[in-house]
Amino acid sequence: MKIRQRAIIAFGLLTVLLGAGATPASAEVTSADRTVGKTTVTRGELVTRLPNRTTPASVTTALPTTSPAVIRTTDTFGPCPTGYACAWVYSNGHYYEFKFYYYNTYRLYNWYNFGSFQNAQTGGAGAAVLDINGRPIVCNRPGETAGLDWTPAYYIRLTPNAC
Repeated sequence: MKIRQRAIIAFGLLTVLLGAGATPASAEVTSADRTVGKTTVTRGELVTRLPNRTTPASVTTALPTTSPAVIRTTDTFGPCPTGYACAWVYSNGHYYEFKFYYYNTYRLYNWYNFGSFQNAQTGGAGAAVLDINGRPIVCNRPGETAGLDWTPAYYIRLTPNAC
């Protein structure tokens, strides 16, 4: 009953404010006592601004993944096996190792922070980290390793040809 009364009062107040041409009302959206976004009401439109992909609230919630899926291990720091390209990314207090084997373009999800990328493929095969537009950030020949910031990375591409 109290919830219904509050809803009616809130609707009435909103109607009065919008009808009188009042300035936009704002409220912060919180989760576990942490501000994660801001909600604004302007002329009857409800707009919620959520954090972008680089804010701490979004970084700590999802684990890094790829599509198509590849081998992923946690807190392993061995050398990349021959024939693979490997990536290490730090997230949620752990290092995640990803092992890429097949020539393909892999989409990266929730890859932030710093890490490294190693190409242990053979026969001159290339391994590249690409930005959102498909432009190379890093391109490794076999045997090369690079340290990088994963935040602007969106793809990893393995090809039979050198970079």
